[in-house]
Amino acid sequence: MSDDVTLGVLALVGVVITALLGYLGAVTTTTRRHAKAARDGVENNHTVNLRDDLDEQFAGLVRGLTNLAADVGGIKSDLRGIRREALTDRQAAAEDRRRLHNLEDTLTPEQVARLRQKHKETP
Repeated sequence: MSDDVTLGVLALVGVVITALLGYLGAVTTTTRRHAKAARDGVENNHTVNLRDDLDEQFAGLVRGLTNLAADVGGIKSDLRGIRREALTDRQAAAEDRRRLHNLEDTLTPEQVARLRQKHKETP
């Protein structure tokens, strides 16, 4: 090969290497910018690192949900008691109505009228 061709090839290789280095520099700069943006997105300015901070937050949430579940369980238990009391009251009222009906059957119409009148007068 002649010296002119060798110099041309070396110049071309130099241009290609310069272009590649420029491209790699631009890619490296972009990668650094993206890494910094990602780091800024997950870093916080607290003394606790982000993962530990989130773990504490989730633990608090779990404690709150556990307390809420216990409260709901207590409310359900209270409702069961209220339902039992209401059933007992309904059964007692039905028994009272039955006994009153039977009592009315044993009284004369005048006695029933007097009792009803007396009941109206009582506050």
